[in-house]
Amino acid sequence: MDNNSKDNTVHVAQSFETLIAVLTVEREKRQGSYAARNKGISVAQGEILAFIDADIVLKKKILGFNIAS
Repeated sequence: MDNNSKDNTVHVAQSFETLIAVLTVEREKRQGSYAARNKGISVAQGEILAFIDADIVLKKKILGFNIAS
């Protein structure tokens, strides 16, 4: 969920939608991070849900590592 960010975050995330089949980027009016996360939870369909903020940089294999654990 993009909480109507003012930077280029949504465009960067959307560029991965074709590479990651389970990734969907949705925009919503700015209501705060809690509202955005609750909306994300309500529309999520997979078994794994990750919250990543604009100031977070993930290592390449972090999701695979967490799944294997």
